[in-house]
Amino acid sequence: LSTAWSQRMEPPRNEPPDEPPNLCCPITQVIFRDPVFVPEVGTTYERGAILTFWRQAGERRDPLTNTPIRSDVLYTNWDKRREVASWLGEHLDYTP
Repeated sequence: LSTAWSQRMEPPRNEPPDEPPNLCCPITQVIFRDPVFVPEVGTTYERGAILTFWRQAGERRDPLTNTPIRSDVLYTNWDKRREVASWLGEHLDYTP
Protein backbone atom coordinates (compact mmCIF):
# COMPACT_ATOMS: atom_id res chain seq x y z
CA LEU A 1 0.00 0.00 0.00
CA SER A 2 2.77 2.47 0.85
CA THR A 3 4.47 1.83 -2.53
CA ALA A 4 1.26 2.53 -4.41
CA TRP A 5 0.74 5.66 -2.30
CA SER A 6 4.27 6.95 -2.97
CA GLN A 7 3.90 6.30 -6.71
CA ARG A 8 0.73 8.34 -6.80
CA MET A 9 2.35 11.18 -4.86
CA GLU A 10 5.38 11.49 -7.15
CA PRO A 11 5.15 14.33 -9.64
CA PRO A 12 4.94 13.21 -13.27
CA ARG A 13 8.31 12.81 -14.89
CA ASN A 14 8.87 14.81 -18.03
CA GLU A 15 11.15 12.38 -19.78
CA PRO A 16 12.45 13.52 -23.13
CA PRO A 17 10.90 11.82 -26.16
CA ASP A 18 12.89 9.15 -27.92
CA GLU A 19 14.58 10.45 -31.03
CA PRO A 20 13.12 8.62 -34.05
CA PRO A 21 15.75 6.24 -35.49
CA ASN A 22 15.05 7.47 -39.04
CA LEU A 23 16.10 10.97 -37.93
CA CYS A 24 19.37 9.82 -36.35
CA CYS A 25 22.78 9.43 -37.92
CA PRO A 26 23.78 5.75 -38.24
CA ILE A 27 27.28 6.65 -37.00
CA THR A 28 26.48 8.85 -33.99
CA GLN A 29 22.99 7.50 -33.18
CA VAL A 30 21.98 11.13 -32.47
CA ILE A 31 19.40 13.27 -34.25
CA PHE A 32 20.73 14.97 -37.37
CA ARG A 33 21.88 18.58 -37.31
CA ASP A 34 23.65 18.70 -40.69
CA PRO A 35 22.52 15.62 -42.66
CA VAL A 36 24.39 14.89 -45.88
CA PHE A 37 23.71 12.34 -48.59
CA VAL A 38 26.55 10.17 -49.92
CA PRO A 39 25.43 9.66 -53.52
CA GLU A 40 27.52 6.57 -54.27
CA VAL A 41 25.85 4.52 -51.53
CA GLY A 42 22.56 6.33 -50.98
CA THR A 43 22.98 6.80 -47.24
CA THR A 44 22.56 9.93 -45.14
CA TYR A 45 25.05 10.71 -42.38
CA GLU A 46 25.84 13.64 -40.12
CA ARG A 47 28.42 15.69 -42.06
CA GLY A 48 30.98 15.83 -39.26
CA ALA A 49 30.58 12.14 -38.46
CA ILE A 50 31.19 10.88 -42.01
CA LEU A 51 34.14 13.23 -42.53
CA THR A 52 35.69 12.13 -39.22
CA PHE A 53 35.08 8.47 -40.09
CA TRP A 54 36.85 8.87 -43.44
CA ARG A 55 39.75 10.77 -41.88
CA GLN A 56 40.26 8.17 -39.14
CA ALA A 57 39.91 5.27 -41.56
CA GLY A 58 42.44 6.82 -43.93
CA GLU A 59 40.16 6.06 -46.87
CA ARG A 60 36.62 6.68 -48.02
CA ARG A 61 34.38 3.71 -47.29
CA ASP A 62 30.74 3.47 -46.35
CA PRO A 63 30.58 2.80 -42.59
CA LEU A 64 27.54 0.53 -42.92
CA THR A 65 28.50 -1.59 -45.92
CA ASN A 66 32.28 -1.11 -46.13
CA THR A 67 31.81 -0.22 -49.81
CA PRO A 68 34.68 1.84 -51.22
CA ILE A 69 33.64 5.38 -52.15
CA ARG A 70 35.51 7.13 -54.96
CA SER A 71 34.26 10.68 -54.46
CA ASP A 72 34.18 12.87 -51.38
CA VAL A 73 31.18 14.78 -52.74
CA LEU A 74 28.41 15.19 -50.16
CA TYR A 75 25.01 16.78 -50.70
CA THR A 76 22.89 18.35 -47.99
CA ASN A 77 19.82 16.18 -47.43
CA TRP A 78 17.18 18.91 -47.32
CA ASP A 79 14.32 16.42 -46.95
CA LYS A 80 15.91 14.96 -43.83
CA ARG A 81 16.55 18.46 -42.47
CA ARG A 82 12.87 19.29 -42.95
CA GLU A 83 11.83 16.05 -41.22
CA VAL A 84 14.04 16.87 -38.23
CA ALA A 85 12.70 20.44 -38.10
CA SER A 86 9.13 19.14 -38.21
CA TRP A 87 9.77 16.62 -35.42
CA LEU A 88 11.47 19.27 -33.28
CA GLY A 89 8.52 21.59 -33.95
CA GLU A 90 6.22 18.93 -32.47
CA HIS A 91 8.49 18.57 -29.41
CA LEU A 92 9.21 22.17 -28.47
CA ASP A 93 10.45 21.29 -24.98
CA TYR A 94 13.10 18.94 -26.40
CA THR A 95 16.66 20.11 -27.06
CA PRO A 96 18.89 17.67 -28.94
